[in-house]
Amino acid sequence: LHSYQLAGAKVNVLYGVPLRPSAVSRLAAVAKALGEGSVTVMIDHVEQLRALNQFKHVAAFAARAFVKVDAGTHRAGIAPSSSQMAGLLQEMLAMEGSGDLVFHGYYSHAGHSYDGNSPDDAMSMLKLEIDVCKAAASSGPRHAFKEKRLVFSVGASPTALSIQNLH
Repeated sequence: LHSYQLAGAKVNVLYGVPLRPSAVSRLAAVAKALGEGSVTVMIDHVEQLRALNQFKHVAAFAARAFVKVDAGTHRAGIAPSSSQMAGLLQEMLAMEGSGDLVFHGYYSHAGHSYDGNSPDDAMSMLKLEIDVCKAAASSGPRHAFKEKRLVFSVGASPTALSIQNLH
């Protein structure tokens, strides 16, 4: 990854599952080697935020973080309009204000899209992924992240590839 940076590429490692405390020291070491903005984590529980203090201590800067939004499978993520989502966003807003994390946006993955049988099924799941991110973004404190441009990252393989079916 460092050689890609030396060649002029922007590098960002996404730890693609909700953050486990046991992974923090390794992720922070990678971030320290690659520089600020090089590691993004997924958060789906307020307890995971405590691990970000260790990340900042090792890397010497805050991690970027997505909120993992549940797209209906209840495997990972937080229901977009739940009280847990509102509480997590409130805590993340406070942490961003104190420089302990950089809130990057919302992430949704409709794993059940793999059961689809048509391009229309995949497009419906892509819409669901976007809709749950939008719902999550509007469930937090009204002033939260108002001045910030946030990312909606969506797409299981079938939904990400469904964009090819647009005409």
